[in-house]
Amino acid sequence: WAIDTLNPNAWPAAAEYLKLSEADFAVVQESKILEGQPVDEAEQATRSFGWTTAIRPCKATMKGGKSAGVAVAARSHIGMANTGFEDDCMDSNSKHRFTLKHIGAMRRGGFHLGSIYLVHSIGVKDKINQDLLHSAAGFLKNIAGPWIIGGDWNDTPQALQATGWLDLVGGVAHAPSEATCNGKVFDYFVVSKNFTHAVLDVGMVHDATFAPHSPVRLLMRAAPNTPRVRRVAAPKGFGAHLSAGPLR
Repeated sequence: WAIDTLNPNAWPAAAEYLKLSEADFAVVQESKILEGQPVDEAEQATRSFGWTTAIRPCKATMKGGKSAGVAVAARSHIGMANTGFEDDCMDSNSKHRFTLKHIGAMRRGGFHLGSIYLVHSIGVKDKINQDLLHSAAGFLKNIAGPWIIGGDWNDTPQALQATGWLDLVGGVAHAPSEATCNGKVFDYFVVSKNFTHAVLDVGMVHDATFAPHSPVRLLMRAAPNTPRVRRVAAPKGFGAHLSAGPLR
């Protein structure tokens, strides 16, 4: 299974990427589509080239611009559903930058797939980003089963680890070895510890049609529930019965 995370800076570039991508799932940051008819039209348009998409609207700025917006997309033949309490758990500043959907594939019971976009130029330790991360953490504590979050974290995996957030949510960062944006690794995945055993590889997609971010692809094994661990088993008890044959 292949999952792409990408920040194309606007939805038209994301839609063009989905037309070309061979991935099974994709998570998008900076979709920049306002709530209402434009979101419905954008979601419907992706069906024509084989995707089911759920777009989280962006926020209108004081100067009339568009800020953030995230999305989760899956191939049309794969089921995708809401978690049921997304609007209730997210504050007004966070809901434009984080979304999570339940995907009915990959394993029995499915998994949750999310997209996150941290505020740029201030670092992951800034209060605004910490509020966003802790809002997402509260969200993750309310779901059952494994999860994967792809995002533009606007800081390195090492900086995210230093905040203690990965330990808080029980996640492991999976990032490419190459820089994904302006010489730094900002685009990567965080996978729940109970699902990280299924990760095969993570790397950049080098032939994307937008910049400065490069998409990142996470490869998951086809049957994540099949791995087994060898362990010592206690021997069974022996019954109090004499062996066959004549007594001494």
